[in-house]
Amino acid sequence: MKNWQHIQTEHPDKYSQKETWVQLYQDYTGLGMDETTSLMVIS
Repeated sequence: MKNWQHIQTEHPDKYSQKETWVQLYQDYTGLGMDETTSLMVIS
């Protein structure tokens, strides 16, 4: 999993959307994707 501090430093816009990222991750894993696939799709 990516380091949140790295994201905050390198991608502040994505960090500010952390809630959305988490929701997307939960949605993808809820659809049956595995963690690795979900993270690749989102990031």
